[in-house]
Amino acid sequence: MTADCAIAAPRAFDYSASNTRAAIACPHDLVWFEVAALPADVPDWARQIIADGAPAVIRRAPRDAASLPIGIRGVTKRERCATRVDSAALTRRLAPEAIVLEEDVVAADRCASLAAITALFSLCDELAGSSSTWGVTGALGYELATGAAVAHAASDIDIVVCMPERDDRHLETLAAAARGCREAHGVRCDIQLETPAGGVALADWLGVGARVMIKSDTGPYLSPDPWQGP
Repeated sequence: MTADCAIAAPRAFDYSASNTRAAIACPHDLVWFEVAALPADVPDWARQIIADGAPAVIRRAPRDAASLPIGIRGVTKRERCATRVDSAALTRRLAPEAIVLEEDVVAADRCASLAAITALFSLCDELAGSSSTWGVTGALGYELATGAAVAHAASDIDIVVCMPERDDRHLETLAAAARGCREAHGVRCDIQLETPAGGVALADWLGVGARVMIKSDTGPYLSPDPWQGP
């Protein structure tokens, strides 16, 4: 079982069609800032979450050097807040590939109750020799990054894989790893590819459709090949 699956290589390309520079926070990044940086119209529950030291997550929307789109998650699924924050207000940023999975850090009771954690250890082993930069997102990534017990027994594994160029062999490797999570652990693994055009679900790309849905900063659109533009 892998002790540390952090992939610390820097991003080699822009996450979406907005052509933002790699220095700007990207979708799925967790960001921390002081509660005073929030706009006045943010609900009280969201303001309290940030005041308690929890991070927000970068949303897929237009980004620039001055302002970033963020999402704040509350205690319940109904508590979701989408807003923006000044880039200069950030005190910390954590990319998915920088989230560390360590056996001696994850609480024993969480390992026992969350099949997704055991499956993630196995996934780390399978992708250990991968040349791509990847990391865990979603509820599991949030819990590993913050220690907050937000994942549950039925949680999926959500991972994002940076793929600036099309690599069919690696795509098949990723698909096999996802199948392994399901077959060996009963855990669904949703893989999102971050292409130069935006985010693409691996399952969609490997499907039978002539075009796939691309999630860009300016909205979703269909394309026959996210590595060739619209």
